[in-house]
Amino acid sequence: MRIRLGELRKLVLEAAVQASGLPSDVGLIFESNKWSMQMVLVKLDVVDQIAKSGDFKNVSKAIIGGITATKEDVWRVGSVSAEHGYGPLLYRLAMQFATAQGSSLSSHQSGITSDEATAVWERFVHEPDVRMLKHPDKMGTRSRSFQHEGNDYERLAKRYNDYHRDFEGDIERLEQFKFHAFNAIRV
Repeated sequence: MRIRLGELRKLVLEAAVQASGLPSDVGLIFESNKWSMQMVLVKLDVVDQIAKSGDFKNVSKAIIGGITATKEDVWRVGSVSAEHGYGPLLYRLAMQFATAQGSSLSSHQSGITSDEATAVWERFVHEPDVRMLKHPDKMGTRSRSFQHEGNDYERLAKRYNDYHRDFEGDIERLEQFKFHAFNAIRV
C-alpha cells in the first residue's frame, strides 16, 4: 500500500508527541561541541535496569529516539530515528538548541530526505511557533532552515543529568550505556 505525501503529512500531524506531554521518567542524553551535537531521548527506568545489569545488548529498549546534527552554514541534521510520533519532537529539540546557538536547523545538504522527514519539515512551515528562514546554500540555491525558541531540550537534559548524579550503581556502567546509546542512533 502506498501513502501519498498529503496523507503522510496528516498522519505526522496527528501522531506528534509534545515535550510537555512526556512522562517524568523520560530524559535526554545530550552532548554538543562547536561543530556537532547528538541527542538521545531515553526511558530512565530502563536505562537504570540496563546500566545496573551491564546488559548493553538491550540498549535499544531504553531509547525512544535520537538525532544528530553538524554545524555547517546552519545546523544540519545528520540522522534521526525515533519511535512513532517522536520524530517531530526530536527535530524541535534540535531546533531549540540551534536557535540558542544563534543559528537554525535544516535538513542535510545531500538532498536525500525520507518521505517521513519531508512531512515533518513541511509541518514546521505551518506552525506559528516555528520560524522559517530562507537563505542561499553552498550550491547557490535557496534553502530553508528553522528556528524554535524554547528550553525543552535543557529541561529534558537536566532530568537525565539529575538521574546521572543520583545514580546508585557503577557510574562507569552508566557511561558505557551512554556510549552504546550514541552509537545506536547513528544510522
